[in-house]
Amino acid sequence: MKDEQRTEYRQKSRERNRVREENMVEEQLLNLINIGCRACPRRCGVPMTLQSE
Repeated sequence: MKDEQRTEYRQKSRERNRVREENMVEEQLLNLINIGCRACPRRCGVPMTLQSE
């Protein structure tokens, strides 16, 4: 019983960490896009680094 609970807790904890990490990565990407757009006169929402001229 105890071992099962411990394993379940670890799995849930791992899942929470994974979700948190994904959210952080997404946030960083959005920040990069916003910075790119502030520097760009077109402000189309596509970062300059991803635009093909």
